[in-house]
Amino acid sequence: ENGSNKEQQVQALGKTFKKSAEQRKRIKDLIMRFCKRLTVRQFTVYPNFDKAFKSQFQLSSSDKSTIIFKDDVDDFSNWWKENVSDLLMDEPLGPEFRTLHEKVRNL
Repeated sequence: ENGSNKEQQVQALGKTFKKSAEQRKRIKDLIMRFCKRLTVRQFTVYPNFDKAFKSQFQLSSSDKSTIIFKDDVDDFSNWWKENVSDLLMDEPLGPEFRTLHEKVRNL
């Protein structure tokens, strides 16, 4: 019975990820309607699971790379540097964007 319980948990994780991915796709599609030049990066956060739990997800490696775990949230600035900040933007931000948003701070 313990084995089937673990299998049910793994299936439930897969379902939650799939629902999250579907929701993120809808949000991305909505955003892209307003700004087609924008690059949208998509992630799913599991703040109650450590990275060690990553192997429990029966997903492709590209899907697994979109998951942010508790360890990542705890050290988010480091995770961001390793996974996002090195991504290149298609176009540099123009001076009007910088002027408009100069008082906005990163969270």
